Amino acid sequence: MKIKNVNIAGLKIIKTKMFFDNRGFFKEVFKNNLIKKNFKFDVMSSSKKNVLRGLHIQTKKPQAKVITVVFGKIMDVAVDL
Repeated sequence: MKIKNVNIAGLKIIKTKMFFDNRGFFKEVFKNNLIKKNFKFDVMSSSKKNVLRGLHIQTKKPQAKVITVVFGKIMDVAVDL
C-alpha cells in the first residue's frame, strides 16, 4: 500500500495492489496500522454508470470515509469547506 497526501488536510489517497490468479483476485482495502482512525462502521454501495451520489457534511460528529473501487473507475470529488 502507498499513501499519497493531497492539498486538503486529512485527505489521503491509498494505492493498493491487486493480486490475480485463476480463481479471481485479492486486494487489501484497509489496514488499521496505516490510518490511525477508529472506524465505527463500514458500508459498501454499488452504483450504475453515470450515477451521482450526494455530497454530505458532518460538523458536530465528523466522519471519515474510505472509498474503494472494485471494478471500473470513478470520479470522486472532495470539497474543503
